[in-house]
Amino acid sequence: MKDPRKRSRIPIRIPVHLCTDPQGHHVKGDAVVVDLNAEGLGFETEAELKRGDLLFLKVALPISLACRVSYVKPRGPNYRCGASIQRIGFLDKLKLSDFVNNQIKKSKTTQNQGVAI
Repeated sequence: MKDPRKRSRIPIRIPVHLCTDPQGHHVKGDAVVVDLNAEGLGFETEAELKRGDLLFLKVALPISLACRVSYVKPRGPNYRCGASIQRIGFLDKLKLSDFVNNQIKKSKTTQNQGVAI
């Protein structure tokens, strides 16, 4: 099976809250998702995380998903993190899939127009 980190990801910018509970009552920090595919995502945050942390991302789509941090690298005052999606409800998965497909279409249209993303 191909390593999920090696699969192409869609560049995006989505603000999220990093929560330690599924309901989103305990926010560990804020982040910006910078790339995404069906198995995982990359995000930047000021929150100090460690590999293996389980987080629940509250996204403005509105969807909620659980992800496990797979790497953390310092980048200036922030951290660049990667995470694998651990749990996502069926309807949220459909919403995410629609969102990703729309982003792919927008990206291709923008690239075809000669505008850098």
